[in-house]
Amino acid sequence: MLFLGAAIPALRSYFRALMALLQSVPPIAWFPLLLLWFGFGALPIVIVVTLAALFPLAIAGLNALEQVEPRWLDLARVLGAGRWQVVQRVYLPAALPAVLSGLEIAFGNAWRSLIAVEMLAGAARGLGGNIQLAGQLGDMVTVLIGICVIGLLTIALDWLLLEPLKRRLLAWRYR
Repeated sequence: MLFLGAAIPALRSYFRALMALLQSVPPIAWFPLLLLWFGFGALPIVIVVTLAALFPLAIAGLNALEQVEPRWLDLARVLGAGRWQVVQRVYLPAALPAVLSGLEIAFGNAWRSLIAVEMLAGAARGLGGNIQLAGQLGDMVTVLIGICVIGLLTIALDWLLLEPLKRRLLAWRYR
């Protein structure tokens, strides 16, 4: 859908306005409304985390698609490429580095929102819930350990998931 938005200027303006509007609301602000709609459970938490990741990724994708060189598009059309081939052979490779950067930002936003929503929800499990409970009990050692675990998990996930993904999808940059 985002690739269509890049190819059709009216859709691009619509997507940009929609993203600007929706990203201005902190994902955690949706949580009380989601609790009213869906009740307690995992679904409101999953939706908040998804919202936190969605907008940086979508905006990075839109920005990347808008930066595609017009001459590349002209060249592809001159060579007889159809719309799908232009998306596949021009837009996607040109946008991939920026989309992966957006993915890193999206991951950070999602991770922070997960911890925050666990704290807000008073979750009995999860790092956020444990840190919140330890804070209420005055157990600063557990709070500090929880903060350190958050940092260490972030580094581990970055090294184990995001870096290999970047190296695989952008192999031509790492040669």
